[in-house]
Amino acid sequence: PIAARTAASMSPKAIERYSALFHAMLDRGVYLPPSAYEGCFLSLAHTGADIEQLARAMREALATIQ
Repeated sequence: PIAARTAASMSPKAIERYSALFHAMLDRGVYLPPSAYEGCFLSLAHTGADIEQLARAMREALATIQ
């Protein structure tokens, strides 16, 4: 069965990990939604350089919080 993707199904640990990711990305100049319950989207307004910065920041951030 497919698990429901609702706020109720998120564990406290998952929320804590998102908080760490949020702050690690913020330290790198990438602004994610502050809540683990929100989504974010890319658009045609984002350039290739923006995507590269996001990918680099995500790699760095994930390496620091694991």
